[in-house]
Amino acid sequence: MRLLYRAVLRIAKSVDPDGLDPQRSVAESTFDITSVIYDTLLEVDEEGNLGPGIAESYELSEDGLSLKFVIKKDLRFHNDRVLNAQAVKESFERLLEEESPRAKHYANIKDIKVLGDHEIEFQLE
Repeated sequence: MRLLYRAVLRIAKSVDPDGLDPQRSVAESTFDITSVIYDTLLEVDEEGNLGPGIAESYELSEDGLSLKFVIKKDLRFHNDRVLNAQAVKESFERLLEEESPRAKHYANIKDIKVLGDHEIEFQLE
């Protein structure tokens, strides 16, 4: 689905963000803005419950060491690139790079496997 209009979002902040790349920042001012620009695998509702984001469902193994997500179909990035399991894997691999200030928050990810176009599995430790 393509957008047929152009939207403008204006946000007033007392502190400038240090960028608009949430994988390369830990500043709260950045996340205040990027949280309304970028989507996540899951969303958290007002009661703290997890619900669908770009993932339509997820499953945690009984031992807690495997986490599978089913990605919604027909999603695209702003540049019209397909958003599928491979794109999610690439995004997490970038997040886990040594130069990412957020890598330590995801250090429990041991491996990421694309199981199909819309299914991905994270092996945890």
